[in-house]
Amino acid sequence: MRLELLKAHYLLGLQEPQLSLVSSSLGPPCYNRAMGTLDLSLRTSDIKRHIAEDLRIQSLPAWIAKLDPPLRVIDVSGNPNLARLPVEELCGMRALQQICCSNCVKLILPPPEIAAQGGGAVMTYLRKVRDDGEPNKRMSLILIGHGEAGKTSVLRALKSQHDRAGRIDADEGRTIGIDLHLWEPEDNDGLTFDVMDFGGQAVYGKTNQYFIVRRALYVLVWNVRRGKKTEEDSDTLMELKAMISYWIRAIQARVPGAVVMLVATHIDLAENEEFLQQQCDEVKKSVEYELKKMSEEGQRTISPLHVLNNGESFQVNCLSGDGIAELRKSVREAAKGLLWWNEIIPRTFLRLKEEVITKSHEDAVIDMNEYISLVKVAEVKEGEVEIATRMLHEMGVLKYFGSDMRAGQNRDKTEKQRYSFEDTVFIDPAWMIQVFKGVMRHDWGHLLNASKDDPKKSKKVKKMLHLGIIDEDLLKDLWQLDKLGEKEKPSEADKRIDVQQAVALLRGCDLAHFMGAGGRKANAAVLQQSATRELLCPGIIPHFTHQHKQAVRNRSSLCEHMTREYNIFPAGFIDRLVVRCASRHLDVDCSGRMAVMKGWGRMLVVSWSSDEGEHTLVADASTRKQIENLEEDLKALQAFFPGMHQRHENKGSSGSEAVHIGIFSCGKESARYAKDIQDDVRGIHDAQKLPLALTCKTHDCQEMTERPDDMFLVHMLCISTECLDDQGRVRSDNSFSQLWNELIASKSIIIPVVLQDYYEKHISGPKNFSKWWPEGIQGMERYKIFHLYEKEEASKRRLYEMMMMKLYQGQGSYEDLLEVTNQNQLLCQDCLYESSASSSVEYVSPAQQQHTSTPRSERDIGTFDRSEVSNALEEMRRGKASDLGLEVEIRCTRLHSRQIKEVLEFNNSVSPCPSCLKAAKLPNFFSRPVCLSMLARDLTAKIVCERCDKEVDVLDVVPPQIFLSYQWGHDKSTQQMVRKVKQKIEERTSLQCWFDVEGGINAGEDHVAKMDVGVSRCELFVAFLSDMYVKSANCRREFRRACETNKCIIPVFVPVLFQGDESASGWQGSKARGWWTAIDKADGEGSEVGVDWTHLRSFPNTLDLKAEKKGDDIEISNLDELVAAVQARTYRGTVIFHEVMHVICATDEESHTSDVVAAGKAGKIRAQRANATK
Repeated sequence: MRLELLKAHYLLGLQEPQLSLVSSSLGPPCYNRAMGTLDLSLRTSDIKRHIAEDLRIQSLPAWIAKLDPPLRVIDVSGNPNLARLPVEELCGMRALQQICCSNCVKLILPPPEIAAQGGGAVMTYLRKVRDDGEPNKRMSLILIGHGEAGKTSVLRALKSQHDRAGRIDADEGRTIGIDLHLWEPEDNDGLTFDVMDFGGQAVYGKTNQYFIVRRALYVLVWNVRRGKKTEEDSDTLMELKAMISYWIRAIQARVPGAVVMLVATHIDLAENEEFLQQQCDEVKKSVEYELKKMSEEGQRTISPLHVLNNGESFQVNCLSGDGIAELRKSVREAAKGLLWWNEIIPRTFLRLKEEVITKSHEDAVIDMNEYISLVKVAEVKEGEVEIATRMLHEMGVLKYFGSDMRAGQNRDKTEKQRYSFEDTVFIDPAWMIQVFKGVMRHDWGHLLNASKDDPKKSKKVKKMLHLGIIDEDLLKDLWQLDKLGEKEKPSEADKRIDVQQAVALLRGCDLAHFMGAGGRKANAAVLQQSATRELLCPGIIPHFTHQHKQAVRNRSSLCEHMTREYNIFPAGFIDRLVVRCASRHLDVDCSGRMAVMKGWGRMLVVSWSSDEGEHTLVADASTRKQIENLEEDLKALQAFFPGMHQRHENKGSSGSEAVHIGIFSCGKESARYAKDIQDDVRGIHDAQKLPLALTCKTHDCQEMTERPDDMFLVHMLCISTECLDDQGRVRSDNSFSQLWNELIASKSIIIPVVLQDYYEKHISGPKNFSKWWPEGIQGMERYKIFHLYEKEEASKRRLYEMMMMKLYQGQGSYEDLLEVTNQNQLLCQDCLYESSASSSVEYVSPAQQQHTSTPRSERDIGTFDRSEVSNALEEMRRGKASDLGLEVEIRCTRLHSRQIKEVLEFNNSVSPCPSCLKAAKLPNFFSRPVCLSMLARDLTAKIVCERCDKEVDVLDVVPPQIFLSYQWGHDKSTQQMVRKVKQKIEERTSLQCWFDVEGGINAGEDHVAKMDVGVSRCELFVAFLSDMYVKSANCRREFRRACETNKCIIPVFVPVLFQGDESASGWQGSKARGWWTAIDKADGEGSEVGVDWTHLRSFPNTLDLKAEKKGDDIEISNLDELVAAVQARTYRGTVIFHEVMHVICATDEESHTSDVVAAGKAGKIRAQRANATK
């Protein structure tokens, strides 16, 4: 193979050989005379190594058309040296059907977007160029660089007859996203520029990628830094070099081989010529370094970046006009030097381009029928429609993400579903930019301000900004004119934005995905039926987002592993990868460094990191198929970013994949039914066409000698009379009864499938529906809902749906939509309604009832047992019960019956007056939304109770979720820091903080009692530890109460900001493992308030507050990190996951590795050995 390929490349490189010699020398596998195929492809790096670079073909010779027999297929794919095809001769070969030439980096005709469509598309395009081609004189000019570098000023100066830009207003002239312009310079050759002025804010880099095109000249603008050459300018120069390196790598990643020119603006700011030249030299060195690095990495499959003027920067002053004329001339010359200048493009394709541009002035989005009308006007033939559309897509003229263009011609508009992009063509770049700006913004203040008086909407907004999850109710607000920023003015594109079309664009660009619609590609009908109606948009998530908690308790469940290292993670790459992965799953939890996808009992954990040029992607999955799907997604994204290449890869497996369904039977007849059930669920699942295959195994326990080694996610138990003895007890002579009891004891996921014989004899006959299971089985009360297996299709489908629900819920993805309230009791609304007519009715709490001999009277207000509600929610969370579990009726202490759902709804919507409760009177109830709205404006707000006629602190009605425990510190320094923490938490989240000097304790109040209530009713306790803290009686009381009420604790070390005795305001103790033991020892026995500091063993994640005193102010540098930690443990997102991390816990006898599992509603953490969960 290698020898024949080497020979073929040599012969095809000859200019005028003897055709008979060539024909006789070429042979299989490169040349197949019978099939008429010639294969000169160099698709892999392994093949390339065996063909010397000098021997690789640089152009196909014209005499190839004379080979006999005539060629039908020519494959030259992957040839890095191939730069030209003999178009005239190839088009004259009547038998030639395909020319495969993808990944030929130097080949211009056909262009890469045509070559990527296959050999047939190439032949169609080449013949179209030969017969009806026209030179293209319209080029793109793209200005790039960081914010406020002067890009807009450069463009204005270039277009000005006086070479000057004039001053630009700092706000109104600022580029947001991308500004589009047309520039027709004075040029005899008809050169015209479509100009794109890129906003320099980092957030826009994720969407700017969709407008970076090959046929463009890139102008990288940087602004000269102030000052003169001094040692203090090293940081400034480092920042400048980093900026240049970023843009060089970003452009090469998206459009390898692009042409870039450097422009230095604001040259008047440099105090002397020496410092100006030093900056220009540093920029040149940065460029040379990046180009050298790219060359050393040996990317032969992509074109090297070309930087004009040898990396020297054109120096301009846009106010005075200095250097503008020279720059304008150089831009024109550089554009005409591009490979794409005067590119021959089919005339009908260019006509279609003009038709689309004209139509875009009327409509931003058109359906396929309207687009086909434009195609017909442009006279593009039916077989050329897709080729032309893909080309215009790559040129940035339009965006089309569908897969079947012909289907759109006959599709009824009424069948189109909301948010669908399959039948949609986006034709207005200005409109697309406005859509992207709606979700990728550098300032969200307008939306936060608009929602501040609506607590429900405010929570949704903050959820969007921190978790990247957009509630459907918010979509309309993202593009409303009255929600624009103060300095933003609505454009024509703004006025035409339709929410459904905008979301369709985001979905088509892989920027957004509807939660819960995984695996149902573009199925808008499923989206309409989705209960969540939430859109995942990872690009919104800031880098400091919530401290991600990995959704596994036993890492052995993730048996497939892959690690890859890349040369770069281009802007937007990770976001698009997360969206593509999420589309194959049901649930996703995403942070700035990790994403966890779940669906159908499978899990995929993807994490990424970038450190000093090393960009690493790590994936852990439940199945090999998930890794294969991930590889497909990476391949697709690498095609979008061709300059991004993989350096290393490591893949491996550990353990075996868990089986979705284990079907267990006992006896021949039930074993036969088990096989039928297996076939039934597989058939239904295959018909769903979900991205993950269903694994299912059957086991006849009568023949089993030992329990199978497989790990099953869901266990189906086929229960028939065969599993019983003569007395009706479960038989003990096989492993079925033992397995059954073991599964119950381990709280495994079980579906009892009752067969007909057992049902008739032991359930329907004796009417025993409440306790239908046989004697000898213990604890079946939690699994009392059984499935009666029948041959009807409806029965099979019900069983399948139950199985899928168990798979879905069994991984912990259920969200408590109705969580237990923070108030002390769940009150009975029926008791309240009955008693509301009498104002003298007393309310006696259960705690009071325990200390009185007075019998409960009819006037008492009943309460519900919280444990019953908590157990029901836990059952659903573990997948042991369906949503019907919330419809179970429970009784209050006065025997009123209510569904759990009704109890929660009532107690979540209102809160009782604490003053009434204290006076043992029937309480008045306040609206929780109203109280939250008051707190959003004033944390010291008060509200008057109509029943007791007393003024009550709103904080007592709606208690804060976060308790901030601290010692004031020297000169109130710690209080100053904690106040900033509080402000940041409440600014970035929907959470409220208990802070003693701002509403927590008011003048004249019992501070100990108020503190006790605040700790008892909070969800998270943040302890700001200092030497003073551990000695303060009040602080120790707060900490002790947090331990007694089992709160989740975040230990925060207060920095040492003072010297001498005042240094005790900070933490001077150890921060190493087991640091809390030193507190315990130093504490001694003489303290006023005893505290068991070893409770901190359960909370090993500490946070070291970093602060610096500047005058009277204190600046904290890692506030975002603390906010993330707080939010991770309290915020109720769509999906809640819990973290597994390995820590070393020392015991008296040994040190062992434990899994610390963050669990529970408030993030309560417990430690358990690594081998405890199997």
